Amino acid sequence: DKCARCWPTNSLLAAQTGLSERAIIRALVRLEAMGLIERQTKFDPDANKRTRILILNLDKLTPVSAAQEVKEDAWEDDLDDW
Repeated sequence: DKCARCWPTNSLLAAQTGLSERAIIRALVRLEAMGLIERQTKFDPDANKRTRILILNLDKLTPVSAAQEVKEDAWEDDLDDW
């Protein structure tokens, strides 16, 4: 949503990425440890179920172009070592 929150299930993420649900769980743990996401659980008493909400910390993300520049610089440094 516009507040950078989403509530996908592990099975949905697995289906969309081609990863196993276990791999999704491990990835979410890593993303949370890196501070890129926060996980919250909400309980809906009317439906008697819990919903996991993922909050994306967009301010901690590196733009793709900047990440690509870092990768290219590292590659050039490796070539210089030859």
